[in-house]
Amino acid sequence: RTNYENYEKIVAQDKNAIFVLINNFDEKNLPQVEHIADIKVDETALEFVASKNLLSRYDIRQAEHKLKKANANIGAARAAFIPSISLTSAYGYQSVAATELFNSRNWNITPTINLPLFSGGRNFANLDNANALKQIEIIQYQKTIQNAFREALNKLAERKTLISQRKSWNKIFEAKKSTDLFAKSKQKHGLINKLDLINYHLELLSAKQNQLMTQKNYLANSIELYKVLGGGSEIENE
Repeated sequence: RTNYENYEKIVAQDKNAIFVLINNFDEKNLPQVEHIADIKVDETALEFVASKNLLSRYDIRQAEHKLKKANANIGAARAAFIPSISLTSAYGYQSVAATELFNSRNWNITPTINLPLFSGGRNFANLDNANALKQIEIIQYQKTIQNAFREALNKLAERKTLISQRKSWNKIFEAKKSTDLFAKSKQKHGLINKLDLINYHLELLSAKQNQLMTQKNYLANSIELYKVLGGGSEIENE
């Protein structure tokens, strides 16, 4: 009962957050979902994602705009730092190419102003200072790219674990449900006492909570994965 009241409070707070977000306080505008199992996520968007989709992330686009300000060739920068690999497969796991990313020349390339990134045209009063600024922007850009790949691969690894956990907890819950039904029959015939039956009920409740929490984490991971892979934005062509 204590857990139920606590979750009731969380639901009310989440509703208030959504109301503020959409600037509408009518509950009819909220998703009418009765159970977490009814929440559906379009996972086809995650079946195949090329690494170039990361270019639509806001942090990478911000880093590219800074490179533009330093008069860089964005197309050349992308070619130098973005490996052409598939980040997900039909099962939502990282590809073999992605797992080998940290060993690739593209990933470990040393930032240098000798890369064909800058097309000239700026009249800097101090050439050494200009080159130093360019070097900083290249390093920051590569760092942003690396962070994007790390976040994507971390979420893919988490997704793989959650898929396994979800299957396991579904099996555990079904097993606990059968055990609980059997315990009710045993208590009815006087083979176990009321306290033993309550313990079986608690085990079933715990399994149900873990099952629901894993499903919640899986749905949250799907949304986060869509975000870190740059979903929802168009890639700018340079």
